Amino acid sequence: MDLSELRGLALFDGLSDDQLGELLAASDEHALVPGQLLFAEATLADTWWVLLEGTVTLFRRVGTEDTTMGRMSTPGQWAGGFAAWD
Repeated sequence: MDLSELRGLALFDGLSDDQLGELLAASDEHALVPGQLLFAEATLADTWWVLLEGTVTLFRRVGTEDTTMGRMSTPGQWAGGFAAWD
């Protein structure tokens, strides 16, 4: 991941190169495999996830069934919590 990749995401419009550089310095890139759990409901939101490519399905388990709540497939969509920045 580099500055030009982040610059291409509408989420970061208006940030300077210095600000994007700080974001990159504090970031880790994770490649996930299909079916891998990214985060779980009702757990501490200590990470802020930004989609770079692919699709993330958001679902909620009700009883024994998983219900799809939404999908993220547009680069720059995000999930998680801003507590990650505290």
